[in-house]
Amino acid sequence: MNYPDAFNGAWVVSPDAVDFHDFYGPDLTKPTANFYRNAAGNAYGACREHGHDTSTMRELASGLGECAGSQKMQTEKPWPVRQFDTYDVVYSPRLADGSPAQLFNRATGTIDPAVATYWEEHYDITRILQKRWSTLGPQLQGKLHVFVGAQDTFHANDSVALMQDALHKLGSDAEIQIVPGDDHWQILDWHGGLIGYALTEMLRRLTPK
Repeated sequence: MNYPDAFNGAWVVSPDAVDFHDFYGPDLTKPTANFYRNAAGNAYGACREHGHDTSTMRELASGLGECAGSQKMQTEKPWPVRQFDTYDVVYSPRLADGSPAQLFNRATGTIDPAVATYWEEHYDITRILQKRWSTLGPQLQGKLHVFVGAQDTFHANDSVALMQDALHKLGSDAEIQIVPGDDHWQILDWHGGLIGYALTEMLRRLTPK
């Protein structure tokens, strides 16, 4: 999106949130949003396995919950805690001491609206596409390809579905596949092997007509 003339396409698999109206559940565009609970007070689930959540967002952020497969990554901090820290490092503005501002209070789940607004303005892919579509639309023709399982382990499919709807309304030709039954990793087996499929499509775009 930032260098559409330099890159001939993007094949994206099980992406992190691409629309911040659904950041694995929480809506970061609402000033009163909470990262742990929805407006009705119900906890956001996380780490879906076989159609059921095995942890809540609060448990993951506090290091009390884990996801299947993440136990292999033993470090000082549990994987989910490091993941949330990483989002702050990548997306957040810096505080006076140079550290990244936290999106949400780890104890209460309260979202900092100023930090959330900064995230949305700079890293919400759907929002950026919508704002710049008059320019980006022609430049991205035939270049956007996104694949995710409808039962994504981390609920990433909900964010992709929002982007899919937004791009459809813009008249985009983006290839967005939300594959029924697949989770965060099973999606790699889609279409006879997703990596092979993507490589074939890349080669097709590089082959002179």
